[in-house]
Amino acid sequence: MEAIAAALADPEGQGILVRAGAASSAQTLAAYTTFPPGRLSWARGFLDGPPLDLDLDLPPAAFIDAFGRQLRAGWGAARTGGSARLTDRILGYETNFVAICLGALDRWNREQDAIVLWDIDETLVGSGSRLRFLRPSSESVLRYAERQYPNLRHGVLSSLAPEWIPAAADLIAQVMGRSGSFGEATFRYSFRPALDRFDGVDWGILMEAMVKCGLPICGRGPFADGWPFYVTEFSRVLALLSLRRRGHNVQVVDNDLNACFDRDNTAENQVSEEARDWLKSMVGETCATGPHWWPQEAEEWILELLAAAQRNP
Repeated sequence: MEAIAAALADPEGQGILVRAGAASSAQTLAAYTTFPPGRLSWARGFLDGPPLDLDLDLPPAAFIDAFGRQLRAGWGAARTGGSARLTDRILGYETNFVAICLGALDRWNREQDAIVLWDIDETLVGSGSRLRFLRPSSESVLRYAERQYPNLRHGVLSSLAPEWIPAAADLIAQVMGRSGSFGEATFRYSFRPALDRFDGVDWGILMEAMVKCGLPICGRGPFADGWPFYVTEFSRVLALLSLRRRGHNVQVVDNDLNACFDRDNTAENQVSEEARDWLKSMVGETCATGPHWWPQEAEEWILELLAAAQRNP
């Protein structure tokens, strides 16, 4: 328990929150995706399809509406092998993600020195085997934020291994047609070591350690080893707390934390009200929360498009 308490008190010092590298190697980036980044941009025409030609000067509500209409118009009937297509469910979640993000970004843009830490997998980027791609919603949000919320700084907080985070940041920038890399290199963090450290630890031991560190506690829950939520959410919240204690005004956008606050998603979210209250007390307004979960068929839909493009280059 003492070792756990030490990790909770000082995640960076204990090596469970790790700063990622500044740049990726060509070998790592090549392993990250097999497609030229320019073909993965929805704004420029994903796989030579219809571009999302969105007016970045629209007010947020009009931009959200335009995103939904253009995505439906351009991709609503897109099929590969007669199976995959953009469904109302996918369209709804993609559009809702834009709405959740813009609401939070607009609020944070008014704060002093706010740093938005973006999750990578299933939040900004979808993935198959060597087939990473930006979601249509995430690319649109990032482009809008670049134009409308200039006071925001951007970084990464991901469960990816530290060596993969620069490759993801480079891919995002290249898809958007930007030089350099996405986000500030000094604010790219991996909490993968925290997942390895806490996996298999009984929640009762974590509660003892939290009491020792002066943190609020939450009762046992339905997940492995009595956890009230996944170890991923806990590790991300711990990372945010650590950075905030160092004086950084960090915010986070993360698909998994969004899912924790989706009371209607009983298939993919079993978080109790007590666990939600604990998470909210820990992250406050530093998290873009709302009923959002990227459905599996969204990733499958895009992966089928990519597979078809590979078969017919």
